[in-house]
Amino acid sequence: MELFVLGVFSGAILGMFLMACLSINAVNEYEKVLKETTLQNSKIMNDNLEVMEENRQLRSLRLEEIRKNGILDAENRQMKKLLNQIADLTIQYLIGHEKDLINKIKELVRDYQSKN
Repeated sequence: MELFVLGVFSGAILGMFLMACLSINAVNEYEKVLKETTLQNSKIMNDNLEVMEENRQLRSLRLEEIRKNGILDAENRQMKKLLNQIADLTIQYLIGHEKDLINKIKELVRDYQSKN
């Protein structure tokens, strides 16, 4: 009977030892997975920060392009107005007033150039 009790007792101790070993292995495995996950999260966060910075730069470039387009649009409207004035003058002074027409066109061009 003593051998039986001793066998049961030693089996219980062996079982607890194995459970402890398994627990240590499980904890080590968990720590390994946690470390890998933390590294992956860190890389993803760094990638995200880079994308955010790139987006900020692209927004800034877009705003600059919008500003430039506004300037070009205003210049185009001004040129269109000037060309319409030249066309109107051409029609008004077609015959017999060529010299006056050329002088007026020169004046309009000088006015435009002095503004820019």
